[in-house]
Amino acid sequence: MGKYFIKRKLTYTEQAKLLKILSELLHKGYPLIQAIEFLTIQFPYDLKELIDKAKLSLLDGQSFIDFAKILGLHQDVLVYLHYAEKHGDLSFALNEGSFMLTKKIQHRAYIRKIMGYPLFLISILLLILFLFRNIIIPQYEMLFSTFHSNQNSFIFIYLN
Repeated sequence: MGKYFIKRKLTYTEQAKLLKILSELLHKGYPLIQAIEFLTIQFPYDLKELIDKAKLSLLDGQSFIDFAKILGLHQDVLVYLHYAEKHGDLSFALNEGSFMLTKKIQHRAYIRKIMGYPLFLISILLLILFLFRNIIIPQYEMLFSTFHSNQNSFIFIYLN
């Protein structure tokens, strides 16, 4: 089963949820390994394998940062956790990491929302230019050709 395992990265939402749950469990006094085992219940099966693999690295004596790297946590969170591991209060750092990721998710949604309106306006402008070039200009050309008018007029020069 392990060789068919497809490693996928945790989304920011999943990372924030994982950090929040782990923070709350550590804050309530659960040992780190039990808190991680509880995470395997909370997440889907494909993430359960990833969490188990990371938990095994902790049991093998690797640091908490190595655990976080195996999970594929965001680089900003890894830096924050590194200092927390060195200086203490891992529960607080996990909570703050969750908060940072939640803010990053909100900022990305806000940027997408802001960028939607200019993209809509640009697409409408391109549609208008396309219609102008393919429908209105040919009609003016036909109008000028039927009147046998002087094609050096200002409008015709402007339209070309």
